[in-house]
Amino acid sequence: MDLINRLESINMDGISIDLLGSLVKYFPTDEEMLMYKNAPREDVKRSCDVLCWEAARRSTLKIRAELAIAREQILSDGTALSKAVGFKLSSLPAILGAKGKQKNVSKLRLVDLLAQFVEFDTIALENVISSLQLARFAFRGSLRDGLNDLFDALIRSITLNDVEAASKELNSSVTRLKQQLTSRGAGDMSLLEAYQPFLESAMASGASLVSDLQDLRATEKSLQLFLCADTMKLEEIISVITEALTMLSASIKV
Repeated sequence: MDLINRLESINMDGISIDLLGSLVKYFPTDEEMLMYKNAPREDVKRSCDVLCWEAARRSTLKIRAELAIAREQILSDGTALSKAVGFKLSSLPAILGAKGKQKNVSKLRLVDLLAQFVEFDTIALENVISSLQLARFAFRGSLRDGLNDLFDALIRSITLNDVEAASKELNSSVTRLKQQLTSRGAGDMSLLEAYQPFLESAMASGASLVSDLQDLRATEKSLQLFLCADTMKLEEIISVITEALTMLSASIKV
């Protein structure tokens, strides 16, 4: 009864994952619970029968245990997702949008259950979503600065790979032009005064962009490792997580 009461109150401190896992594994079937639907409590003696009797009167008991397990795994183990056989991060929005098969819950999605039975810091959630949305365009802004708005028309479809390729080409061009200016225009002071500051500034901007791109790649690698999403690009990871958290936020607000 203590475990059931703790699940009902969402107070899971000290409850082991193994115990919750056993509860889910051996949870009574609908047929078993039906046998105890109208049984008086005083007639139920054995522990296994008590569970059936309680479960028959608590429709969300199993999902509460499953959600408690999921939350504990995510909070305590950064590689928890790797243990979910067949799970892919890209499928997260679809999983959250999955609906129940029974008529009385046919419109209820998994994300709605999370919103209803798991406590979230809504302010922190909104801050994370806002940061993710900004991150989707942050490195593109750096590219715009470095290339003087050359890619404005395509800015929303540019990927990190595109930025790296453009950065490499830009830096090569600037280096080549500076070398040519130094070797061929050394005696022309007006030419040096007109272009040398510009090229030096461009080289500094290019070096800064390269540093930013290296930081982004490091972030991408960390996220791939943490989320067990080795084949997903940074843009895809950000997009999927943003979509999933936005779904959760919208469900909480309903």
